[in-house]
Amino acid sequence: MFNKFYLKRTIEEEAIHGADFELYTIQKARELNWYTLKANAQNWIDSKTIVTSKHSSHQILNSDHCSFQQEYVPPRILSFTGERIIEVAVPKKHNLTHSYTVQPVTSADGLLLE
Repeated sequence: MFNKFYLKRTIEEEAIHGADFELYTIQKARELNWYTLKANAQNWIDSKTIVTSKHSSHQILNSDHCSFQQEYVPPRILSFTGERIIEVAVPKKHNLTHSYTVQPVTSADGLLLE
């Protein structure tokens, strides 16, 4: 499972999603005979419930970042074998160079902070 995860992330440069992490975590836990993984997760949740009960829902915040890369994906390009530089025309120069990162913050009562 790790080899598949590694191949996907580093060689193929694909995005890894939450479901991929979940599968990898379960597989690794089985390899290490960690049959209490679910119990440990529940203990973690219970320990946070004690902390969160001391605060109102608008004081509890969650944040995660997302990255977007605008990339020009050209149609088929023909070139000679061994050619090192291939020139192409793109609609807009910034399509090759722009990436964006956003980090929304939400509160436990479901509001998106501005």
